[in-house]
Amino acid sequence: ISLGLVGSEMCKETDGNLIAFTITDPGRPFNPFEHVDTEKPEIGGHGISLVKGLSCGVDYAREAGRNKVTIMIDPTD
Repeated sequence: ISLGLVGSEMCKETDGNLIAFTITDPGRPFNPFEHVDTEKPEIGGHGISLVKGLSCGVDYAREAGRNKVTIMIDPTD
């Protein structure tokens, strides 16, 4: 699925009960999970904490010049 941003894409995969959403983009290297201030998030700065809390796992990788963020959800959990 194209996200409307140049070169950005999202895909969904399933494996048993696990659903994985992967978002890729060609931007500069950036791991959003390393840049979170959970002590004093700014207004609107709760998204990463929310995603981490509602998912069963998150991952970041830099592959072929692209950022790759994967969010794993187990709807039975």
